[in-house]
Parts: sequence; structure tokens; C-alpha cells
Amino acid sequence: MWNDQMALLPWGLSRLLGITVHLGIPAGLPGYAAVAGAAPTAVGLLLSINRGRRTA
Repeated sequence: MWNDQMALLPWGLSRLLGITVHLGIPAGLPGYAAVAGAAPTAVGLLLSINRGRRTA
């Protein structure tokens, strides 16, 4: 049955949002994933900067 609260969203997007709500996925999860990915990226960038400054 169609959810009237999501009538403004495209059908596919409303189905995806319905699944995430049904499964109980927290709204902050994308932010947590971004932070979890940014931390190793920052470490890798710092390590690559130090590696480029080596003198022999």
C-alpha cells in the first residue's frame, strides 16, 4: 500500500527509505561511515607526505 507521507518522493526512493526505517537503521549511520573512512584517509595522506620528503 502507498504511504501518503512519502507521496512527494519518487517511488524507488520511498521504498528505500521504508526499508531503512523498517530495519531500524539509524539516521546517523552515513555520518559514522564517513568519519570511519576519513580517519584512515587522513593517516594515509600524512604518511605519504612524510615519505615524499625523505633525503638520501
